Amino acid sequence: MRIHEMRKWFLLLLFWSGRYDVLDAARWIAGHTDVEHIYAYIEREFPGDKIGELESECAIDLLAKYDETQVIMDDEEVGMAELYRRVLRHFNVRRLNLVREREWHSLVQELFEKDYHLEPVTVHTYDNQKRVCIAIRQGSRVDD
Repeated sequence: MRIHEMRKWFLLLLFWSGRYDVLDAARWIAGHTDVEHIYAYIEREFPGDKIGELESECAIDLLAKYDETQVIMDDEEVGMAELYRRVLRHFNVRRLNLVREREWHSLVQELFEKDYHLEPVTVHTYDNQKRVCIAIRQGSRVDD
């Protein structure tokens, strides 16, 4: 087995177990400068449509948190607010807790199959630190 293959499998397993919380660590381990690079690599190497499933799971967690707090932390989360409003309009409700979880989770999964994707973004803070944020974007994952 080649070193590159071992490193690739380690990064994929790290991402599979830690999901989006480990992207910055994976970026550092791989020697990439931005999280966007490591995510593109993971996306390309991930089996089948599993990345879409992981993205919808992450979006479900973000939407549930947003439903509780109604707080948008970063500018790139505007897509999350738009997705949130779309799900509410679909069920004609004002809050997600008025809909059975299974139903709105299924809707989000369907939307991520064709209309939405996640995009990790490296943000530089005022004190020149890097921070990884996950943005929800409308449109296909790869622009044709």
